[in-house]
Formats: sequence, C-alpha cells, structure tokens
Amino acid sequence: GWTEADLGQRRKSDPVKLALAGRLRRETTETMGWIAKRLRMGTRKSAVTRLHEVTRQAQKRPPGNANVMV
Repeated sequence: GWTEADLGQRRKSDPVKLALAGRLRRETTETMGWIAKRLRMGTRKSAVTRLHEVTRQAQKRPPGNANVMV
C-alpha cells in the first residue's frame, strides 16, 4: 500500500524494502539493478550487500522464529 513518495521517504535499508527486494529476487526475473532503482534502495551493489546481510542474519536465527523477514 505504499506510494512512490513513501518509497523515497523510507530508508534504503528499511526492513520492508529488504523483504520486498528479497521476494522480488526469488519470485521474478528482475535484476537487482531494477529492484534497487524501483524500490529506491540506492545502487545495485549496496542493495545486494544489504539484502545479503539480512539473509545471512536470518539464516543464523533458530528455526521457527516468527521475526524472520527474508
């Protein structure tokens, strides 16, 4: 339910943006460059780094943790 303005106002590393980016990456053929630009997450490289870090942290959590976003 976000608008284009909302995407620009939220942090580049906003947890919801990262969750959306992860889902788009898994479920579509869009490139990380397109995803980063569309979600206003900065450069492709920085978006990949942020997404990778969140994914690594999620993998370290115990199974069944309800707070896992990606």
